Amino acid sequence: MWIKFINLTKNQFQNKRFYFISLVYLLIFSVLLITSIILKKDYENNLIDSFLVSSVVCFCLVLLILVFKWGFMERTFEKFKEQKSLSQKISLEKKLSKMNEIEKKVYLEQVIKKPKQKVFKSNYPFYFNLFIYLILSIIFIIISLV
Repeated sequence: MWIKFINLTKNQFQNKRFYFISLVYLLIFSVLLITSIILKKDYENNLIDSFLVSSVVCFCLVLLILVFKWGFMERTFEKFKEQKSLSQKISLEKKLSKMNEIEKKVYLEQVIKKPKQKVFKSNYPFYFNLFIYLILSIIFIIISLV
């Protein structure tokens, strides 16, 4: 089990998507930290509270994105997808009615070639960032309480 986890982690650290997602959250964390430090000038625990606020906000943001990726509001999005596919079908029928037989054949061949399989995108970068910001939040909560 640990070997599988280590191999997955090694593979994810070689992925550009992992670094991009982590960099985006690091950028959000940095912007929140800098603005929090600038806005709270006359405060005793300014730095600790700024780190705490930034880490908690990033943790909640990652958690919110994961909740949507897990399927929150899936039925609502399914209705939109059904309406989109229905409207695409109607527009395709209109296009085909205006074309002659040769154009229809060429167009349908292009449409058939178009669909590709979706690439599986792992949620590992989000879990990694969730864990990092959770640890940071816990550390700064403990420091601020002491």
